[in-house]
This record gives sequence, structure tokens and C-alpha cells, in this order.
Amino acid sequence: MHRIVLIFLLLAAWIPQSQASQSVGLGETRPKPSAELLRSGPMAGFTDMQSTTIWLQTETPAKVELSYWPRLSGPAKRTVSQYQTQALTSNTAHLRIQDLQAGQVYDTSLRIDGKQVLAAGQFSFSTPSHWQYRSEPPAFTLLAGSCHYTNDPQTDRPGPAFGGGYEIFSAMAQLNPAVTLWLGDNIYLRETDWHSAEGIDSRYRKSRALPALQTLLRTGQHWATWDDHDFGPNDSNSSYPLADQSKQIFQRYWANRSYGSSQLPGIQTIMSLHDVDVFMLDNRSFRDDAFKGPPGQRRQFGEEQMRWLRNALANSRANFKIVAAGGQFLNENNPFEGWLWYPSERESFLKWLEDEAIPGVMFLSGDRHHSVLMHSLGKKGYAFWELTCSPLTAGTYPAHERDLNNPMTQAGTLVTQRNFCAIRVEGSTKERRLRLQVRASDGAVLWERVLEQNMLGFKNP
Repeated sequence: MHRIVLIFLLLAAWIPQSQASQSVGLGETRPKPSAELLRSGPMAGFTDMQSTTIWLQTETPAKVELSYWPRLSGPAKRTVSQYQTQALTSNTAHLRIQDLQAGQVYDTSLRIDGKQVLAAGQFSFSTPSHWQYRSEPPAFTLLAGSCHYTNDPQTDRPGPAFGGGYEIFSAMAQLNPAVTLWLGDNIYLRETDWHSAEGIDSRYRKSRALPALQTLLRTGQHWATWDDHDFGPNDSNSSYPLADQSKQIFQRYWANRSYGSSQLPGIQTIMSLHDVDVFMLDNRSFRDDAFKGPPGQRRQFGEEQMRWLRNALANSRANFKIVAAGGQFLNENNPFEGWLWYPSERESFLKWLEDEAIPGVMFLSGDRHHSVLMHSLGKKGYAFWELTCSPLTAGTYPAHERDLNNPMTQAGTLVTQRNFCAIRVEGSTKERRLRLQVRASDGAVLWERVLEQNMLGFKNP
């Protein structure tokens, strides 16, 4: 009797498994619904008149097929770009698309492992117009922000959640930006993360997959630099032992134009759109300890990166030159990380900027968990401007007296709630200007200022 019962139980356990094997094939798993094949993206990285890089991440290794076509021509002109994602690179894809036409909107459709994941119209990208020597430069909008914290109860510190306000990404997408500039602390590495490359990648993977973020990722181009929290531990510098791995993972999850060079490793780069050059600096790879050794010998960006930046600015013909990094540049009253901790390097560069009368320069920074517009004059009357944008979804702090009473702070521009910055580039060639806005998580305008082109640097008569 016991033997009969045992045989019956074994058969009961075996039959469903056998039927399952017959339905999906031995050694296979049941196919996932198509919506579960795509983890995050697609996202357009740096895009020029003829090419772009489209980033995305699948849940598991998969064959990706992105079809694209000029909107004016319709799907009959479709081209297919294919890519096989691999576990070794976290199932990310960088689809390099070439032979595009300037000034076109391209619609797409996406298939993963043969299944339709995104239909036509769910993700599109655009190439810049060829306006040079033909027309006035176009008006367009750049968005900027820093300090994106995605809550993770398993690894977060005890107490109230530090992250929130994820609706901010929908508000940003509704402005249809040409570019979103990510100014560092784009993820927040935890104590569980920064001791291994696997830990760093895991944090990127979790943060990038936030559902509320996906619509923004699919809108416009995305350019990025880093700060300490997406480079390594808090206040980390060039001594961080996983600096090389951190750079590799940064490249895995972003699609910038370039990442340093063989002569100057790091992630610094220049990315351009119409008449704006954005100089994305690396404030971690070459950074000295901020408190040891003579202050005059400490370097944040390093001598070679500063030489590169001076050459790049001198060579730029853009109406506006935005110099961007994770930490503040100009603030004299910043008790936290900032360029003021490296006085010799900063003073040397600002003196050069004024001596060479480089026009159209604006500094752009993050990190501080507030947004503010700052202004100062050099010894010869050169006008320095800096816009700080922070935080997107990380925690906020009350305004401090040193910030409220800072003589560099422009009245009414200090914002201590979650926010993002919008930079509207507009006007004719002779009257080009930047319309700066700070907007709340719901998109409401908190303040607006206009910087005419001749207000940046020396004022032209």
C-alpha cells in the first residue's frame, strides 16, 4: 500500500513538469510577456546631424531589433539596427545609428527576441537642423538637474525615505527638451555598493529602471557627468580603488559623445547642439584630497584637464559655452565640497578666463540640494555667472543663513525644494539669450531670469 501511494505521488509531481517541458521545450523557461523583456529605455545619447547612439537595457540576454524611419517618409523607409545584449555588460545595448539626415524626426519600433515591445510612436528621436549659413539659429530647451535618489528599503538608512517626488520626471518630459543634462549624483551608491563593480552596476540597474523615469529617458538627448555619489563613496577622490571600474560602468549606462581620451583619461567631454557647447568636466578622476598638503598644491580637475579646458574654450565658436560639473565653481560661502577648496587651481583658471576675455561662458553645477543663480565680477569687470541645479528626487534641507546672505546669490533665486532647471536658448543671432527657469516637481515655474549674450563675460558696447 505504501509503495502504491509513493508511486502515485511521484507521478503527480512528474506529470506537470513533463507537460511544462513539452510546452516550452526541455531546458527552457516559459516565455516572458513582451512588456517584461525591456527593463529601461530606450534613450538617445549624443546626437548629431548624421548619427546617434540609442541606449536600452533588457531584462535578460536578448536580441534587440530597433526599426527607425524618417517621420515624413513613413515606415516604408524603415531601417533595422540589431544588437545582442549580454549578461557580461548587464544586458545593455548601445545601438550606433548612422547615415541619418539633418533636421529630421525619426520614429521607431522595438522588438526583443522577436516580440513587439514598443510600437511606432512610443519612442522617437531627432537630428539637429543644418541651420549654419542658412538661417537664424533655432530656439531650443536644455533641462538640467542633479541628485536623483531612488529609494531601496533593503539598503537605505533607517528612518524616513530620503528619495521621493518622482513625478518630476513627467514634468520634465512635458517640456519636450532637446537635451537633459545630468549633473552628477545621478544615482546614490550605498555602503553595500561601492566595494565592488557588481555593487556599482546593481545600483545603476535599479535606479535606471524606475518606472517614473522612462518617459523622460525617451524624450530628447541625455548627456551626463558624475559627482561623488555615482563615482564612489561620499567625497571620494582619485584614490578610489574602483575608479576604472566606475568609469566603465558609467560608460555602460550613458551614451555621451566621448569619455576622456588616450592622452587624458577620465569622462570629460564636449557636447554641442546648435550654438551651444557644453563642457562636461570630471571632478573626481584627478581630484586630490581637499584637506591634506598645502592648499596651493591641491587640484580638483588636475593640470592636464585644465589645460584641455582652456584650449577647448579658446577654440569654441559657440555663442554660449556652458562649463558643467558636479560641484559648485564660484561660491565663496560653500562649507561643503566645491572648487573653493582648491583655491590656486580656481584662481588661475578664472584669471585666464578674464585675461583672454572668453565670451559667452556660464557655469552649471549640482550637488548642493538647492538651486540658485550666482553672479560675481572679476578684477577687470568680467561677469561670472553660475546656475546650480539640485535636487531632483533626493532629500532637501532648509535654507541656511550663509546661503541667504551670500552676496553672490541673486535675489529670489534660492530654491530649497525638489526642482529642475530649464535653459531656453532663444533670440536672433545678434540678440541671443538664455532664459533660465527653476521649476518645481510639478513643473510650476518658481523663478525666471534672462541672461543676454553680452552679459556673460565682458559687456559689449
